[in-house]
Amino acid sequence: MSFDAGAALGIAARFADHLCDTAVRDGDRCTWLGTTQDAADGSDQVEFAYGTIDADLYGGCAGVALFLAEAARRDGNRRWRDTALAGIGQALDRVHTIPPTVRWGFQTGEVGVAYAAVMIARALEHPQTEVQAAALLDRLPEALDGGIVTDPLTGGTGAIVPLLALAELLQRPALGELALELGRRTIAAATRSEDGWSWPPAPGIEAVRPLTGMSHGAAGIGWSLLELGVALGRGEMIEAARGAFGYENRWFRPAEGNWPDFREEDADAPSCVAWCHGAPGIGLARLRALELGLAEYRPDAEAALRTTRATLCDRDGWIDGDWSLCHGRGGLMEVLRHAGEEPVWEAAADAAARFAGNLEAWPCGVRRGSSPSLMLGLAGIGYCYLGLADPALASVLLVTPPAPAV
Repeated sequence: MSFDAGAALGIAARFADHLCDTAVRDGDRCTWLGTTQDAADGSDQVEFAYGTIDADLYGGCAGVALFLAEAARRDGNRRWRDTALAGIGQALDRVHTIPPTVRWGFQTGEVGVAYAAVMIARALEHPQTEVQAAALLDRLPEALDGGIVTDPLTGGTGAIVPLLALAELLQRPALGELALELGRRTIAAATRSEDGWSWPPAPGIEAVRPLTGMSHGAAGIGWSLLELGVALGRGEMIEAARGAFGYENRWFRPAEGNWPDFREEDADAPSCVAWCHGAPGIGLARLRALELGLAEYRPDAEAALRTTRATLCDRDGWIDGDWSLCHGRGGLMEVLRHAGEEPVWEAAADAAARFAGNLEAWPCGVRRGSSPSLMLGLAGIGYCYLGLADPALASVLLVTPPAPAV
């Protein structure tokens, strides 16, 4: 089938309409229902639950609202706009329910909710939402006394780049200072060896050695420190980023064009091909390193893109697999979109032809049922198609600070 920007926007619109249709409303607030899954430490048994989603960006109302707001910005659809504001209002009201252990996380915590609220406020010209986001950010330094977890998804390290972005967007230099303090604490927690710089896995993640990868490992930590070093002119942060990438490359497998996932076995650890773990996310970090002037990482980026491209183009069963941003084909599409590669269009057309007639059948990142969320579900798949329609759409997989105002 032919597939162009107009067709991609049409698919994104179907997702937006569906999320408005399925919103659970209470006055000027709304939430959504979906499947969540969890596994106890050391167990292969997964527990499933169906209920209202949380407040966060990754799996909660903030992420769904962000997609709807970006869609409304481009289409002017009033219903999408109103539902986006109701969703982010719910997230801001419920932010206090986020567990303290992931409070600092961008994807899982308060920083992500604040970031989504600011982006929604700007997209929809709704200053009151930005005021609420700023109040949330003002309370963050109080949590530093409890320390941080150096995890790109759930910990303070992952908040570094969003805070840099918010410092510039809101013209609040104190947020840049907070990002610098998080960077200092991340460096202090590093283990330095001949293999490079590494960090212990976050609590609750079982691993045989420090992880590679974007969501919980060296790629995400290195990218965060690199952005900080370049933005603030801090050479020690750039040095730490090189150390993180060096640790990761110690384990690179040329025959696979990939890096191992140490959540499993050690020497025989399998490789994952997703944004969260493996070549796609690592490639995204290396692509950004190239954009920031570190040309030595071009071979890494090229190897990662080859693996990502080959996996996305594989017709052997993948079409029916997970399409989420976090660990599915949607994430692979976003990585290739960032790189300006063409195979993303063919994959998008294949999926649209197969699933667009029944959005609930679109495979999500939960093993059972469906999810409305950004990183695991329908909002994220819609966001991916919206990005194909408008290449200027910022990726949620690689937040970058805006250029400083002149």
